[in-house]
Amino acid sequence: MATHRAKRANFEREHESLDTRHIADWVVDSDDNRGLPFLIVDKIDAKVYVFHANGRLRGAASALLGLAVGDDSVLGIGERKLSTILPEERTTPAGRFVAALDRNLHGKEMLWVDY
Repeated sequence: MATHRAKRANFEREHESLDTRHIADWVVDSDDNRGLPFLIVDKIDAKVYVFHANGRLRGAASALLGLAVGDDSVLGIGERKLSTILPEERTTPAGRFVAALDRNLHGKEMLWVDY
């Protein structure tokens, strides 16, 4: 009987947290990304890791996150003007989100995240 050899993400020379390593390895081993590139935002270390579909690191960078601590967005926050959002409402939500490359109003390529 063959034993399952767990697939692992390749972080190259990055120094990832244990939680980030655990999630990336799980995505790659379970094929949860369904053969698509994926990224992980480490909210504790304020860092984003972008992976090829096979789990090889494509790049990493510092991330600008919400001012407030928390994992949930305030109901209706996406419909409000930025000037009306209070500091305690400025969270970076946790979870799985679908993203796609597209262009902004100035024609610059952007990664849009649908939450």
